[in-house]
Amino acid sequence: MTSIELDVRPIPQLYGSSYCSESHGQFSRSPSSVVRGSCLTASLEMMVDWLKAGDRKAAYSTFRNAVGMNGFTKQGHPNGNEFTHLMWNQATLHFTIYCSAQRLIELLDFFNIPTHTISFTPPLGRGGNEMCEQVMNRANMKQRIKQLIFDEHKPVIALVNNMRIRSEQDFPHHNDQIPFSQMHPSHIHHEPTPQGHAVVLAGYDLSTEHVLVLDPSPSIELENHPGRFYNTEPMLSNPNIHRHRVDLDSFVNTLQQTRSLITFDSELDP
Repeated sequence: MTSIELDVRPIPQLYGSSYCSESHGQFSRSPSSVVRGSCLTASLEMMVDWLKAGDRKAAYSTFRNAVGMNGFTKQGHPNGNEFTHLMWNQATLHFTIYCSAQRLIELLDFFNIPTHTISFTPPLGRGGNEMCEQVMNRANMKQRIKQLIFDEHKPVIALVNNMRIRSEQDFPHHNDQIPFSQMHPSHIHHEPTPQGHAVVLAGYDLSTEHVLVLDPSPSIELENHPGRFYNTEPMLSNPNIHRHRVDLDSFVNTLQQTRSLITFDSELDP
């Protein structure tokens, strides 16, 4: 076996964008400071989806049926009212995490989820109680990505800067997910991302040193198109639009300096 693809479902971001425009249309109005891009939250949803281990039943919560996290399905009381339970989904998670890796780590720490981060430069913010932080150089970062995906069978959230991935393929009527082994390479382009961007790495090819990137972009832009809440544009919900096969060496060049990679354990107590 020279390549591996983990069972992670691509999930697009619902709100905002890391870019000034999305590839399938200009924003009808610029995203406000309140509705920043939800790429980090969508990336968390993909990681939790992986924890579901194929048990993807209809659910009212992101955490439902996720190994070790089912107990947190209703555990949310942001207004202090413990009678009314909060059902966690991308919207509620987004306005809890609010595009911050530190807030994501603190939320997972509240859930007693052991978190692991890898950086080029040590982060200034404190980690969680169940957190392991590593600092390594570029060569070791590449090797660690390979180990996480190929050897340990774990997906990982990657935080990047000034990067947009573009595919030269057209998928207008192809809604069946194309396997990683059959995908054509996509290309990384420089494009400013003022707040950065988050993606999930979920596959690795030893022979080509390509990595499978699940990109929450292009955004559903729900704040600009409320009708997509119940009638999503088919192009944006096509899983192939959010899946890219890219060169690992080029991808590592786009990683943020701190909290470059974030992952957590799958071996959790039910």
